[in-house]
Amino acid sequence: MRYSPARLVISTCSVALLGTVGVAQGQLPDSAANLLYKALEQRINYDGVGMCVALSGGGMRATAFHAGVLRTLDDLPKHLPGGRSLALDGIDVLAAVSGGSLTAALYTLTPRGSWDSSGVSQLRDFLRSNPIQQTMTDYVLGWAFTRNVKNRIRYFEDVVHRNLLRQATFGQLPKSPHLVIVTKNFRNGRDVRFTQLTMRDHPNFFLAKAVAASGAIPVIFNPMTIDKILVHSDIPDLDPQVRGELTPLFDGGVHDNLAVDPLLVLATDRPGRQRLCDIVFLSDATEIEFDKEIAQLDTEFSVVWRTLGLLMARIVSLQSVVIGGMGVLKDRAFVIKMPARFNQIAATRDLGADEITELIEAGQQSAVAVIGDGSSLTDQINLIRRSKRWRR
Repeated sequence: MRYSPARLVISTCSVALLGTVGVAQGQLPDSAANLLYKALEQRINYDGVGMCVALSGGGMRATAFHAGVLRTLDDLPKHLPGGRSLALDGIDVLAAVSGGSLTAALYTLTPRGSWDSSGVSQLRDFLRSNPIQQTMTDYVLGWAFTRNVKNRIRYFEDVVHRNLLRQATFGQLPKSPHLVIVTKNFRNGRDVRFTQLTMRDHPNFFLAKAVAASGAIPVIFNPMTIDKILVHSDIPDLDPQVRGELTPLFDGGVHDNLAVDPLLVLATDRPGRQRLCDIVFLSDATEIEFDKEIAQLDTEFSVVWRTLGLLMARIVSLQSVVIGGMGVLKDRAFVIKMPARFNQIAATRDLGADEITELIEAGQQSAVAVIGDGSSLTDQINLIRRSKRWRR
């Protein structure tokens, strides 16, 4: 299925605008997140402290920055006073969107405790291979030699499938951390979240397909089409599932570029149920300095790109206000922001070797800086543990 530029522009901006209104009104996530809660409540250790992490979008620079953040969070107790006795079993839920989903998928596949020794180097090699350039080269060669050109996002899927995730499927993912990849339904604007749980009936579904769908940046890529029977087949309030019908999915960052929406329900106290995310880390690489050269071009692309960027930035800003104003996370959220010096790096290009190294190191250092001496986080964890003992 082909989508005209005009249709892509109108639909994308409409979804982003509706997302802005929804966030401004303080809407919590939809029933998809509630379903995730019901599935996870039996799997997360109530006696421990549930740690959830959100990895934002932001292109390849976000992919590298998050790798450094996870270096610190992968062994958080060593950064805390008496950390080994704090009942922290590692990351319980890892939500990600767009560029963050590349890091999250590889992290989930990497055995616990070996992210620094093997996962980071594997991700570094992938980024050094210039995946965006590879995608465009494969696209051009496909057109030149076969004239049977696939959607560009399919070529990106092939690059990720071949060079990063090595043909991994959802059936190969461990039970923990619980991976949540955020995408959007192009037709109806609904969130579509790929997890081990929602894909349990489709264990052979390739992980790279979900990651590519989450990174299908509008205008640059057409939506990724997926058999509708595979998309939230066990969520009752969505449209009836018809085998063979295709659902178009695209970058979930248009509406939730922090990937935090899936965690809000899990982190909220409600009558009759206990929150599952006690501590939430938000790794934010969304801020971008708009390219002044593009801004000076009087083209449809520059207008659309700038408009979309403004809407997405507005949503991120409103999400931060809603999270703080509603008290959903209160003092339990720790935001790790990418340093401003990297804002000028375009989200749509490959990174140089020095940039990759600098971003990974910046992610690690930024996470350590937010944790500080660990006393504030340790106090929160001890408070949570005492609260859980009191409730029992």
